[in-house]
Amino acid sequence: MNEPWYRKAFGARYARLYAHRDDEEAASAIDLLAGSVPLAETRVLDVACGAGRHMNAVRARGARAWGVDLSEALLADARRFGPVARADMRRLPFLASAFDGVLNMFTSFGYFESAEEDERALEEIARVLRPGGWFLFDYLNATRVLSRLIPRGERTAAGERVRETRAYDPSARVLTKEIALLDDRGEVRETWTERLRLYDPGAIEAMMGRAGFEIWERFGDYEGGAFDGESPRFILLARAAVCSEPD
Repeated sequence: MNEPWYRKAFGARYARLYAHRDDEEAASAIDLLAGSVPLAETRVLDVACGAGRHMNAVRARGARAWGVDLSEALLADARRFGPVARADMRRLPFLASAFDGVLNMFTSFGYFESAEEDERALEEIARVLRPGGWFLFDYLNATRVLSRLIPRGERTAAGERVRETRAYDPSARVLTKEIALLDDRGEVRETWTERLRLYDPGAIEAMMGRAGFEIWERFGDYEGGAFDGESPRFILLARAAVCSEPD
């Protein structure tokens, strides 16, 4: 059985190649959240926390931050900002109702082989949230991404020459990015793949509803702009279901 793509993709090199996604950007996203919910002394879990930049940003707002990720290399950095656990987001190692809020940032969703598995991750997030707890979900704008898709390009990041090749399979709704590190002669010395299932806003909101969330606010960027077809992000702030008392 082939190893899932994300086990190789999110190694130590990942943070270097995406260094433009920095602490300032993370602080902007958490500032947006702080405009809607109190953070001081709350228990916040960052699901797919990576190197912990959003953990650090909520901690700066007075929250108690926990993180969970599958990448041991990235968790080594995230440990600076709070307790962390190495785990799959489909099986979170926490008790029910353990957290006041959950983060899922920078398109850390849509990674699994099936939509049902993606939905399972939402169900797990709902399980570990207290009734009425908040969930900040940060995803790309699939329509904009596809309209501006660049099939092939090169860039330099952290001193590395990087070639990226992108392709979209509409039948599976999957966007694949093949990444190659090149040497000084332009020869490939290492490759790996990133694979993302693209969901439109309606599909995401339907999945959220089935998982027990109520959508609270919608944003199109970290500055709090309204979402539309040209927005760079699709950001949802949702509440976990509150169980009513029996009659």
